Amino acid sequence: MAEAYPYQPIIRLPKSKTSSTSTQSNRQDSISLVCDPKDGIVSDTLYFDGLDGSIHESDIRTLVQECQPTEVNIHPDGSSGYLQFSDSKLADRVYSLYNGFTFPNNNSKLQFHLSHDGSFEHEAKGSILHVKNLPLRIDNNGLYDLFRPFGPLSLCKPIVEGKGFRGTAFIQYFFQGDSDEAQNHM
Repeated sequence: MAEAYPYQPIIRLPKSKTSSTSTQSNRQDSISLVCDPKDGIVSDTLYFDGLDGSIHESDIRTLVQECQPTEVNIHPDGSSGYLQFSDSKLADRVYSLYNGFTFPNNNSKLQFHLSHDGSFEHEAKGSILHVKNLPLRIDNNGLYDLFRPFGPLSLCKPIVEGKGFRGTAFIQYFFQGDSDEAQNHM
């Protein structure tokens, strides 16, 4: 990775409000939850809600067009629906990059779920990493490609300041072990 990106990312953890004892026990508890970086927790279907009824299927399709959804369906209530992809890896990318996306015209917030009824939701256990000194030319997909090899991502968001990207992002893994591994390798 060092050859592809001439910059060395700086990863900092936000200051914790918990004591170091609880942080240490959380790390020990999460060691057993480490998954292989190739594993995913996202299927080929993502369910969503949080829309206000004014968002159309074409708006969602335009947002995630790079991942080529095979089906975009908004339920008649206008606030929920699902996205289907040809491959779970594409759905994984969309989940990481667009979960919590707020549409600028009406403040509808696209909230993804891994199952229709909420029975298969994973809580992100990894610390939120504040990454700095990223190349200014990196885009959402490049950011995802840089950090995804360490494990499934819950959050992968570049921080835009003013009118552009300034080389800073927030990254969160579902598992603390993956977060630790990413920090060690970067």
